[in-house]
Amino acid sequence: MYDVAVVGSGFGGSVAALRAAEAGKRVVVLEMGRRLTPADFEAGAVKPTKLLWEPALGLQGYFRQKVLRHVMVVGGIGVGGGSLVYAAVLLQPKEFQGAWAEAGVDWESELAPHYATSARMLGREPNPQWGVQDDWLQGAARELGVAETFGKTMQGIRFSDCVACGQCITGCPHGAKRFDYLPAAEALGVEIRPLTKAEILVPLRNGWRVVTRERGEVRSVEAREVVLAGGVLGTVELLLASRDRWRTMPDLSPVLGRKVRTNSEAFAAILHPPGTDVTQGATISSDFYPDPHTHVTNNRFPASYGFMRFYLSPVVSGNRRRETLKVLARHPVRSTANAWTKDWHKRVTILTVMQNAENEMALEYRGGRLRSVLPPGVEPVPVHLPQADAAGQAVAKVSGGTAYTTVLESLFGVGATAHILGGAVLGPDPTRGVVDAEHRVFGYEGLRVMDGSVVPENVGVNPSWTITAMAERASALWLGNT
Repeated sequence: MYDVAVVGSGFGGSVAALRAAEAGKRVVVLEMGRRLTPADFEAGAVKPTKLLWEPALGLQGYFRQKVLRHVMVVGGIGVGGGSLVYAAVLLQPKEFQGAWAEAGVDWESELAPHYATSARMLGREPNPQWGVQDDWLQGAARELGVAETFGKTMQGIRFSDCVACGQCITGCPHGAKRFDYLPAAEALGVEIRPLTKAEILVPLRNGWRVVTRERGEVRSVEAREVVLAGGVLGTVELLLASRDRWRTMPDLSPVLGRKVRTNSEAFAAILHPPGTDVTQGATISSDFYPDPHTHVTNNRFPASYGFMRFYLSPVVSGNRRRETLKVLARHPVRSTANAWTKDWHKRVTILTVMQNAENEMALEYRGGRLRSVLPPGVEPVPVHLPQADAAGQAVAKVSGGTAYTTVLESLFGVGATAHILGGAVLGPDPTRGVVDAEHRVFGYEGLRVMDGSVVPENVGVNPSWTITAMAERASALWLGNT
């Protein structure tokens, strides 16, 4: 029997594994994806078939897309989890509002030393690079009257090793993107099992059994304690399946699956004039705030992301579905020109727009799979952000390009996010949360959650650093290293 089994190897799981190993515990990490090499990252930057994770189609990459009824979720899958495909952006929320306070913790002061620790582990420093995208983003901030909010992004990149290839989100083949946790954990003897999906949690008298599917075979792992860190989709699905399908954990909080957030995220795209090449630099290099609650970053994409050009549609006003169909019908060639652009990735800027606004959806486990629903009486997750359109049009104006939005938003009423949060949120008791302020699951000894599913509110910026700092804090409380 292991001392600790960690499900997931991303920002939260890697912290838990390392700190537990440092405390002398025997640790195993269960990871659904595979182990990647620099050659995999090089191939993933060029070929979508090497990048995408779609096992049903025979694709064993490390970037997955899951379309729910109300949102499409994208993220990393593999040893390293979200760290594989994140843009190395390390930002702290401007404020800890709303439900944060319910847990009875001053999160800003509590997390401060753990932000500092994780900043050292992730190599946080300002991006020193400057490219034409930064000129345009600065110009857009000026157009929108918020020039003072523009700045270079803080990132987890060793810039002395960075070759400015724009491949951060397909994995850095040059070792410049910092993620020191997993190598340090393995050096201390932590066992990592790739291609191992946790499917059922079973409480034992003195620990836990994790039923897994490992390379197609049903197996199990036993451990005295378990840390869940499979991200929102992985952790919430595992807990819901254990409660509602297999009924091994009937006493889980009724709040499980509720209070899921998308970080109020939206995307805008700008296709720049022929001859443009924006690919030189880190994926994200600068940002600004069009208003106090909205954050905008630029994105460069490698060639393999060219499939995303088929997701875009013209920016319209009014009834977005009706007006988009009108534009497509009246101007089919002009309005779809983006999809047939040669070297699309060299000519496109994608803006990621996030807010800390209040809204939510819920996840349920029905028919053997995860589904999204909109609970009554809550502000639903946004499908469209006017700030995203405004930022896209401002960048288009200063660059001489054309602004686009996403087909999912305009035609199907489905948003998209790379930063899903919640579903197993912090709370003061089981009626308002799934875990307590120390990340312990209510009603089940020896079970903790350390990933984005515990975050109770939209943070309005890339959440990776906050998730890492929260995992550092939770690990310190758990292991007595405060």
